[in-house]
Amino acid sequence: MKRVGLAMIGLGNVGRRFLRLLIECDDTLRDKYGLAFSVHCVVDSSGVAVSDNGFNLARLLEHKLCGLKLRELSEFDEGHTLAVALDSVQCEILLEASPVNLNTGEPGLSNCRTGLEHGLHLVLANKAPLALAQAELDCLAADANVGILYSATFCGGLPVLNIVRRDMVCGKILGFRGIFNATTNFILEEMLKGRGYADA
Repeated sequence: MKRVGLAMIGLGNVGRRFLRLLIECDDTLRDKYGLAFSVHCVVDSSGVAVSDNGFNLARLLEHKLCGLKLRELSEFDEGHTLAVALDSVQCEILLEASPVNLNTGEPGLSNCRTGLEHGLHLVLANKAPLALAQAELDCLAADANVGILYSATFCGGLPVLNIVRRDMVCGKILGFRGIFNATTNFILEEMLKGRGYADA
């Protein structure tokens, strides 16, 4: 069994969904792929929490679903920065899902630099760091002999790159649903009510 330590930045919709997938797919990942994932470092807007043995994912997810901050966990340390946290725990992958900032790339860009400087592979939901500094991040990744993975989406969240090879490894497609944009959504809703396309 290969053990893989994770550091997660951002526990909003993407981070919480990722936690849920780790919980739901744990048996499949272990039995089919020989992988045991554990989360040792988590970061939200209140700060950083670390767990040497890995967080109880169900407890962490429930904590965030209740609207609570990491600072309310016993593992929270007021003095921890991401760099200090990564020095103290064993992680191989950094999941960066902080809010997108296309002006400065922060805090995501600094988080990516810190992760690469600590020799972690990057998985980005937040693609602002790549939009603003991909060449730099690629050089840092090459120097550390690690990879950077990301995926584009449409409909506000459906992955379209690597969907079969990576994103759907543990998943089943049950259907498609999404809001393409407000105008298209309005037209489709009006057409469902019986109005013609030109009239809608």
